[in-house]
Parts: sequence; C-alpha cells; structure tokens
Amino acid sequence: MYGFKLHAWSALNGKIVKYDIYPANEHDFTVLCHMNLEWAAYGGPKQIGDKGYQSGTCLTPPKVNTKQVDPRWKQEYGAARKCVESAFSVLVGAGLRWGQVKTYLSLRLKVALGVLAHNLKFIHLSDSVSV
Repeated sequence: MYGFKLHAWSALNGKIVKYDIYPANEHDFTVLCHMNLEWAAYGGPKQIGDKGYQSGTCLTPPKVNTKQVDPRWKQEYGAARKCVESAFSVLVGAGLRWGQVKTYLSLRLKVALGVLAHNLKFIHLSDSVSV
C-alpha cells in the first residue's frame, strides 16, 4: 500500500458533511459502497461524483468516449461538482498534502483538523451568541 485517499461527502455550499480515509489501493466504487451504508441517515439526496465513482447510485459526468450517456446527468450538475471540487481545493491549499505523518492516527488527526478548520466558515457565531 502506497498511501491513503480522502473520500468525502460535501453539501452544495461546500461544507464537508462526512469523510473517511481509505487505503489508496481501494477502488473508489468499493469505498462508495461502504460510505453508502449510512446514506439513508442523510436523507438520501442525489450523489454527484467524479468519473471514479461511476455506478447506479452516483451521478457522474459522461466520459469522452462514452457510447451511452446516463440520462440522469444534467448540465446543471456540473456546477454542483465545481462546489465539491472547490471544497477539496481549499483543503489541499490549507496544507492537507504537505508534510509527512508517521502514523495513521496522526494522519487522521491532520485530516480532522483540516476539515474542522474548513467547516468553521459555515458557523455563524453571531447567530448563536446571546448577550
């Protein structure tokens, strides 16, 4: 095994709702199946993913050489995918890939802190603080 991959569910506003870390040699579709076990708890909204997640449950953009395009894919889903990709770009820009961690626990901590810092911008402190 040569590393790990971060798989996450993101809301359309960019907030990371759920994430998990899997070995890099685990296929994306297998990870999707594991993560989907909890999908009903989130209300089962549409899943939009990249081409690595192509399956019956996940809406993905068509590949260039696709002979039969999935009729469920709509052009407006491209904008939703851009929100998700932007959330990941923010995590990478915040240093998620930088440095070396020596243990799986330290990797999990680094990712958790990165996700926490990213999601803090979705909390409105003025709404929850009463004077």
